[in-house]
Amino acid sequence: MEGEKMQIFLWTEDAEEKAGYIFWETLMGTLFPEIIVESKQNCSELLKAITNISDDEINIL
Repeated sequence: MEGEKMQIFLWTEDAEEKAGYIFWETLMGTLFPEIIVESKQNCSELLKAITNISDDEINIL
């Protein structure tokens, strides 16, 4: 992993065409352009994504 650039994601339950997603994409693009905003479409998919994260994939700053 050394030499690899760490990616930072912001996951949202909002669909890409919805106001919530557009808000987060605009805010992060303005303040923190390195953060990648991803839509998980709904609460169920967001919860699935979170529960599938393994401990070795998490880097808390």
